[in-house]
Amino acid sequence: MTLGYRIKAFTPYITVAYSKTQDNEDRLPLSTAAATQMIAFNAERMAYSLGLRWDAIDNVAIKFDVTYADDFGNTSGGLDTNSFDASTGKFAYDDTLIYTVKFDAVF
Repeated sequence: MTLGYRIKAFTPYITVAYSKTQDNEDRLPLSTAAATQMIAFNAERMAYSLGLRWDAIDNVAIKFDVTYADDFGNTSGGLDTNSFDASTGKFAYDDTLIYTVKFDAVF
């Protein structure tokens, strides 16, 4: 869910999002390959974003965004860089903070 309010050339917004793969419990690890797939494809996370869009000129927008994601459950959160440590049975981290600057142009 996103809520934003346009103020002239600026649009501040806030977003709350929840994501979970639908079949986490249906894929049972029957082999090493299946266990690897289960770890790779199971994903769950809650994310909170604050952002600002600036319409610099008619066809150019610059967007600034900060997103905090957590509540990964026992999954990678859908993040490729969150590796699983078999010795502890846990992922490297269970939350993350992402900063983004985007430049959008229409030609």
